Amino acid sequence: MYAAPLLLVKEDLGLTLAALGGYLVWRGRRTLGFAALLGGVLGTLVITKLVLPALNSSGTYAYGEYVSEGGRGSLLMTLLAAPLDALRPEVKAVTLVLVLAPTALLALRSPIALLALPTLGWRLLSQHPYHWETAFHYSAVLMPIVFAAAIDALTPYGRFGPFSPSGAKDNPLAARHLRASLATVLAVTLVLLPSFPFGLVLRKDTWRTPDHVRAARALLDRIPDGATVAASNRLVPQLVSRTTVVLFPGYPIPGRLYDTEGTPPPPTSEWILHDSRPHPAWPLPDGHWPYPLHRQQQELARAQKTYGYRVVATADGLTLLHREGPLARGAAETSIR
Repeated sequence: MYAAPLLLVKEDLGLTLAALGGYLVWRGRRTLGFAALLGGVLGTLVITKLVLPALNSSGTYAYGEYVSEGGRGSLLMTLLAAPLDALRPEVKAVTLVLVLAPTALLALRSPIALLALPTLGWRLLSQHPYHWETAFHYSAVLMPIVFAAAIDALTPYGRFGPFSPSGAKDNPLAARHLRASLATVLAVTLVLLPSFPFGLVLRKDTWRTPDHVRAARALLDRIPDGATVAASNRLVPQLVSRTTVVLFPGYPIPGRLYDTEGTPPPPTSEWILHDSRPHPAWPLPDGHWPYPLHRQQQELARAQKTYGYRVVATADGLTLLHREGPLARGAAETSIR
């Protein structure tokens, strides 16, 4: 029951719900288990075959192409090669270890860890390198499962010692094992911490506001609420709460995910805010996305020469453009009222 909303979180989590259903069946809760299993499978099919294609301009589930035959020529060959492909290249094995490492591998002692297999499976068999690494968000949905499995594995040892229920027989060896396990988990976590984004909180520059950020905020404030905006990648999140915003230059090329070779669609927004400074993109190198800077500058010049945008303000590599039109005048009148 509590796991059913997983279907609303991410398209692959229906498989996690199905795995939970299988676990419940194994534990004897067959009615609820089969309901979760069937609901997870059907929910995944509906989302990937109907809902997401309906929302995509190309009419397909774009990310489905990364978990396919994988260049093996047939589904049968893909399945036969899957055990080796799941651990090659070596970054996949590293990710597998790092997912389990914060629990000092204790999660492997609980069957609850099997609930992580669907997400781990599609990630390791995907053709997209970003899915193999730990630098992105794909492990976030796994860690609650992994820690639940570790707690389940340690629960029997918690029945002894100073924290045991009343009447439980003291077992110094079990209590010692519990303390040692928790100390190991803490030590491993502290060692890994600096290698991941949370470690950035220890850096001084994390707590400082750079001049470039101040300049960006000043230009963002000049865009009225309710306007339509095309903005550089890192500026888009600052606008979503009060404007209708898209990425500048227009991306992806209609119907072709991650294709930057074609001509972007013409801008249709009232405002354009472009940032020519390379953005911090940890764990990727600092730079521009989705197009290289020279392509973005070409589109910025085209917006002025071909589509009638004029420069309103510039500051520290940022350029704010505006195009007058019926929609722009309507937005201005609304802001005056």
